[in-house]
This record gives sequence, C-alpha cells and structure tokens, in this order.
Amino acid sequence: AKNSDTAAGISQAIGQPMLWLSGVFWRLEELPKFVQTISKALPLTYLGRGLRETMVNGNDAAALKDLAVVVVLAAGFFAAASMLISWKEK
Repeated sequence: AKNSDTAAGISQAIGQPMLWLSGVFWRLEELPKFVQTISKALPLTYLGRGLRETMVNGNDAAALKDLAVVVVLAAGFFAAASMLISWKEK
C-alpha cells in the first residue's frame, strides 16, 4: 500500500470476509461444503473455535490444538509476507 488509507482498505477487504466465513457468527456446519473448505484455511476459524471451546465448553485441550494451528498459520503467512514485501525504498 502506498499510504495508510490504502492499507486500511486492504485490511478491511481481507478481514471482513474472513470474519464472515470463519464461523464466528454461525456454525460452519450450516455453510455449503465449498465454504467450509475455504474456512479451514482461515486462522480466525481456529481462533474462534478455540475461544468457544475454552469459554463455553471448558475444553482447554481442544483450545490448545486450535492455538497450535493458529501459530503454524501465522508463521506461514509471516514467512510468505517476508518474501513478498520489498524492503527497499523506491
């Protein structure tokens, strides 16, 4: 992004669909199969499920499993972003 306004728009364009597709507002089982497949690639899916397992069901073991998935996805996205972003001043 060339400025902060563009960066804010890009983050909203990425964040809003992820929020709606991650199962935060409704159960993933109610969504079509192809959307469920997309949702499994979103970190927010595992974060929301982990929080739900801890706070609603009291299942800390399942939450730790979801946390591990979030950490792996974050490391992968960080590595990809580090390779794609140009650090040189233009």
